[in-house]
Amino acid sequence: MAVAKPAVQIALRNILVATDFSPCSDRALEHALAIARHYGAAIHFAHVVQPAAYTLACPEGYAGTPEAISEAADLARRDVEKVAQRGMANYGIEMLDHQVWVSQGDVWDMLHTIVMQQDIDLVVVGTHGRRGLRKMILGSVAEDVFRHCRCPVLTVGPHAPAAAPPALRTRQVLFPTDLSPESLAALPFALSPMQEFLAAVTVLHVTGPAGGNRPREWRQIEEQMRALVGREVSLAGVDFEIESGPVAKTILRYAEERHADLIVFGLKPPDTYVERLPWQEAYRVVCEAPCPVLTVRAPSAWD
Repeated sequence: MAVAKPAVQIALRNILVATDFSPCSDRALEHALAIARHYGAAIHFAHVVQPAAYTLACPEGYAGTPEAISEAADLARRDVEKVAQRGMANYGIEMLDHQVWVSQGDVWDMLHTIVMQQDIDLVVVGTHGRRGLRKMILGSVAEDVFRHCRCPVLTVGPHAPAAAPPALRTRQVLFPTDLSPESLAALPFALSPMQEFLAAVTVLHVTGPAGGNRPREWRQIEEQMRALVGREVSLAGVDFEIESGPVAKTILRYAEERHADLIVFGLKPPDTYVERLPWQEAYRVVCEAPCPVLTVRAPSAWD
């Protein structure tokens, strides 16, 4: 297979991973470390101290005081630094830049600030897979990041591999698309593994019960791909599939059958009720997928 042009190469310089010390966030951390090693990227470890986590453990009259909050932040920073050092040593990337961010307050507000101030290229976050139920700290954060983050987000759900491979290698990519410009804008992220790892890419379009016009639809997406990789590059590793049926269920079935290592979504921002409906389907995929899911959100009217 010919090598794709640099237009589809993805450069990651700053990666942000959120942790709450749960097994869920440990899973995300493993993937973030593997990606940082592959790209030589700086990695930012973020944790937000939650008042409820230390209020019960503090003596009455001490909880909630500036001293208690400061002490909790210091303890959290120490623990995050230990997690960071241990993880980077395990992956042999002690030489890479890293920073630890600890604060108290709203988790998404902190992550958003880091994304904007540190030019974050990728956010990696775990989710407990409890769709719509904001009972777990990181489950809530994952949904906020998934919906609102301006940069690409890699979400690692409870059914994804517990640890990334020692050497990052993506062999099978699933790219579900509704053929909208926002969806197709994520094509570089789906095609990059084809260039780096000779990965196979399945482009999946799920239609309604009436089906779709296969030749016209594939011509549209193939033209988009050709514009990215060039006319001379072989697309022999790309498989085009069109299916009718429930969107999330169909995507998850393809991910299982193709043994996908990565699912890539390009999505519209959920600015209106109508636009939020596809996000509900996408987040179901994130929660139940057998592999990490990379989402690339189009600009929002609220950005």
